[in-house]
Order: sequence, then structure tokens, then C-alpha cells
Amino acid sequence: MLTKQRGDIAEQAVILEALKRGWGVCRPIGDYLPYDLVLDIEQCLYKI
Repeated sequence: MLTKQRGDIAEQAVILEALKRGWGVCRPIGDYLPYDLVLDIEQCLYKI
């Protein structure tokens, strides 16, 4: 499995867990940002 594939699988696992916990998930478009996701947890935004 390629590194990019492992990263994609890990990212999807984080999204699934966040949604199970009732958190909001934002996925930015493009690979040029220094983060992959933004989580909205109790009205606080966290860049992941």
C-alpha cells in the first residue's frame, strides 16, 4: 500500500470517528494547505 493510500485511509477513519461523536467536519479543497480537516467541537474550530 502506498503512503498516500495509508494517509487517505487514516483521514477517513478520523472523519468517521468525528461524525460518530457528533462533531462537525470540514474538508478543505486542495492539498496545498497545512491541514487536512477542520473539526467543529463545541463551537471551537480545530485544524487537523
